[in-house]
Amino acid sequence: MIIVASVAALLCTPAAADRFRVEGDTLFFNMGYTGANGTWPDELKQSDVGQFMLWIADYENVDTIAVTGPGGFGPAGQEIAETVTGFKFDTIAYGECYSACADIFMGGKTRRLTQGAALGFHRPYVTASEEKAYYEYARDGQDWQEEFDYVPHIYDVALTDMLDIVDFMTSRGITVDFILEAYSHSSYEMWTPDHSRLLEAGVVTSLDYVDFAD
Repeated sequence: MIIVASVAALLCTPAAADRFRVEGDTLFFNMGYTGANGTWPDELKQSDVGQFMLWIADYENVDTIAVTGPGGFGPAGQEIAETVTGFKFDTIAYGECYSACADIFMGGKTRRLTQGAALGFHRPYVTASEEKAYYEYARDGQDWQEEFDYVPHIYDVALTDMLDIVDFMTSRGITVDFILEAYSHSSYEMWTPDHSRLLEAGVVTSLDYVDFAD
C-alpha cells in the first residue's frame, strides 16, 4: 500500500488532482477538466484508466464515484465502468455526463443524479484518421493488401462492440426498449432523455437527488 501511495503521489500532478479529487467517501472524476495550463486532454483518454486505479487504491474509504464530462475514448470508459461494477461502487452523475461518462455512471450499484445533471447517449463512431493509422500499422500482420480488405475486420469489431454494449446495459438492469432508443440516434447526435425516462428505464436507481456543489 505504501508503494501504491508513492506511485500515486508521483503521477497525480496538480492538474490530475483537480481532474480527480476525493471528498469524504466520494471520488470525483471530471474528464473534461484540462488544468490551468491545459495539462490534461478535454475528454476521457486511455491514460485516465491508470489514474482512476491509482486513486481508488490510495483512498480505500471511497465507495462512490461522481462523474461528469463530455465522454471520450469508449474502451477506456468501459474499462472504468467494469472496475466500478467489480468494486460495487455507487455512482453519481453531475453536470453534463455524456457518452463514455454515461457508461461509467451505469457501472454503479446505485445510480443517482444531481438536480441539473444530464446523461447523453449516442451510437459509437470511428474517425477516418485513426482507422487509417491502425490499418497502416496492422496491414502486414493481417495480410491486408488494400484498404477494402480492412472492411470485414472493422465491421466485425463494430458489431461485437455493440453486442458488448447491449450486454453491459442489460446487466445493469436497463430495459431493452431504452437501449434500442439510445442507439437509434446518430453517432453525432447526443440524446439526453429526461430524468423520469431514465428512472423508468432503470438507468438511474432513484430520483433521490444528490446535493453538492458542481
